[in-house]
Amino acid sequence: MVWVYLDGERVARLRVSDVEELGLRRGLKLGEALKTEVMIRAQRVEAWEYAVRLLGLRSRSRVELGRCLKTRKLDQSIVEAVLDELERLGYLDDREYARRLAEEAVKTGRLGPAAIRVKLRQQGISDEVAEDAVEKAMAGADEEELALRVAEKRLRSMEGLDRHTRRRRLQAFLGRRGFSGEIIYNVLQRVIPAED
Repeated sequence: MVWVYLDGERVARLRVSDVEELGLRRGLKLGEALKTEVMIRAQRVEAWEYAVRLLGLRSRSRVELGRCLKTRKLDQSIVEAVLDELERLGYLDDREYARRLAEEAVKTGRLGPAAIRVKLRQQGISDEVAEDAVEKAMAGADEEELALRVAEKRLRSMEGLDRHTRRRRLQAFLGRRGFSGEIIYNVLQRVIPAED
């Protein structure tokens, strides 16, 4: 990286390739068009470095990373160009991101399929990609057993409550966790059977 100075003041940081491409050198007087191009390329460098720093912390979807870049008050065309470049280089991959997030959610056993889909959509993952990721993550899992583990863990915190209240609260809890009505019914029958 190279710092560009105008009138003795540091104004932009560019890649060496940008400096060479623009023909910049010490003592060169910059016209307005060249100043504008320098500032555009400096924004691109800023966007690129920030995006890579964020991706170094954890994976992100294209939409999520785009939201983060927009907080830097960068030009939208620059944000899109950086996102496209990151995708082209394989640093940004919504399918892989969705797959990992769905597998982790199933592995930890805290969310059912519907809640995983919602979480993926909140991260900007398309319906098609989210559905595919959840389907693959759930392929080796038994949704009812997953819901049963979640229910048994939750029941420990409900000791002292009457049977009807535990059943009602557990039903609502499992629903918020994204399990289907049928699965919830089956799990409730196993852990808190209905009164005869």
